[in-house]
Amino acid sequence: MLTHVAAPDLESVSSAQSRLLDGVRVLTPETVTLADALGRILAESVSSVSDLPGFENSAMDGYAVRANDIAAASPDTPVPLPVVGESRAGSVPDALGPGTAMRIMTGAPMPDGADTVVRQEDTSRDGNTVLIEAAAELGTSVRHRGGDIRAGDTVLLPGQALTSIDIAVAAALGHDRLAVGARPRVALMATGDELVAAGAPVGPAQLVDSNSPMLAAAVQEAGGIPVFLGIATDSRESLRAMLEAASGFDLIVSSAGVSVGDHDWVHQSLQ
Repeated sequence: MLTHVAAPDLESVSSAQSRLLDGVRVLTPETVTLADALGRILAESVSSVSDLPGFENSAMDGYAVRANDIAAASPDTPVPLPVVGESRAGSVPDALGPGTAMRIMTGAPMPDGADTVVRQEDTSRDGNTVLIEAAAELGTSVRHRGGDIRAGDTVLLPGQALTSIDIAVAAALGHDRLAVGARPRVALMATGDELVAAGAPVGPAQLVDSNSPMLAAAVQEAGGIPVFLGIATDSRESLRAMLEAASGFDLIVSSAGVSVGDHDWVHQSLQ
């Protein structure tokens, strides 16, 4: 539906903006893939599907141990522990018994029984034995399940323009699609017998239509889809035909023809 709001004789810019925005309706949201979500306006809250991280894992390359087993370790009196296996990303390790150590990589799951990671720089290896040279405190270099985000936590809020970081967060939270505001289809129309399109020959008393390319770029900057309908002549019939062609769009932006000259028909045509 086309709505034309008459302006008062004198009006501030902020008042005009408010009056125009009061007549704007919110479009029904749409769901897009993460690949198409960049720059879109989020339409609903995004919560985590699961804990993040989803399992206890190591923040360092080193050795998974029990803190009690290495409480007396120092560079002068290292604690020797047999290495019973390895934990690496993407695999589930065996459990770790008392008095043993397990080689572990950054991001790899903590074995059951281990509660601490000693970084590689604080160890030396002698065959199947690792010498622990620092008494790491309980929980050192362990990323706990849910330490970043708990299942159900709301992380992204509606109304924000989605950045590349937001998209990464959404993926980490378990989402592959997001509800976003629909991109409005904006009809652009210029008016004036004197106007010619950019790049066309300019005859006597003619001007290049520079407003339309600028408006199209502005619509794109704001997230809309611009469609240029062309240049209407200074006649009621031409304007009416172009306005009717624009009636299926979400928004119409016209340029020129709104003053009190004898050939300014936009106001009357809209009425």
